[in-house]
Amino acid sequence: MAWFLAAHPDEQALVFEEVAAAFPAHGLPSLDTVLALPCLGRFVKEVMRLAPPVPVVCRTALTDDVLPGSGIKIPAGCSVDVSPFFTQRLPLIYGDDAEAFRPARWEEPLSAVKARAKALGSASLWAAQNAAFPMQRDAASAGRACPVDSPTKPAPPACPHAAEATPPAPVTAVAADDETLEQRIPPTGFMPFILGHRNCIGREFAWQEIVLTTAVMVRRFHWAYSKGQDPPRRGYGVTIMPKPALKFDVTVRED
Repeated sequence: MAWFLAAHPDEQALVFEEVAAAFPAHGLPSLDTVLALPCLGRFVKEVMRLAPPVPVVCRTALTDDVLPGSGIKIPAGCSVDVSPFFTQRLPLIYGDDAEAFRPARWEEPLSAVKARAKALGSASLWAAQNAAFPMQRDAASAGRACPVDSPTKPAPPACPHAAEATPPAPVTAVAADDETLEQRIPPTGFMPFILGHRNCIGREFAWQEIVLTTAVMVRRFHWAYSKGQDPPRRGYGVTIMPKPALKFDVTVRED
């Protein structure tokens, strides 16, 4: 979190302006107060999107199953890697600037994503991916956007150990141009704590802790790079960690 604050001073300033209006520097804000701050919420979401705590998990099917949307069959005993790190960087979901840190994307309408893709022309990854796997809605997604195979495109290659793919779910509607990312994102498009019965048991507490801690960090201190500090490299283990250790110049904010 500290690295993103230091690396993006303009975004840090926006968050500070919001939290400074919500509670005093040496006060303890209520959880309801910080969870209701939209700028802070978008900042934390963008950090968790690009730096999810766990980059990849492996799941093994106990019984025969089918991947929603693609219809690919997964036989019992087949292991599948699920990577929030890569899924949360898909241009199909987040647009052509998916690798960039930009909290404002969470309130950006789909029309802005399309305009950016049009400006890029044939270089647009969003356009290419959307042509193959258009973001549409199906009955099983309960009104949430879900990638469904285009009827004019061949089905994606199945897992080498999987059976032949089944037809995709019927499409009922497409995402509207005025829908924000928050409204159109598929359930699996943002999963820093994974999904399903084996997701993080402490996800609700962890999210509240992250938002509250970030609010206090920004309200009380200004975060900047130490001189000579190089951008961190990502280290991978069970969790993502910076290498080498980061150094910051931290200044106490005057009330």
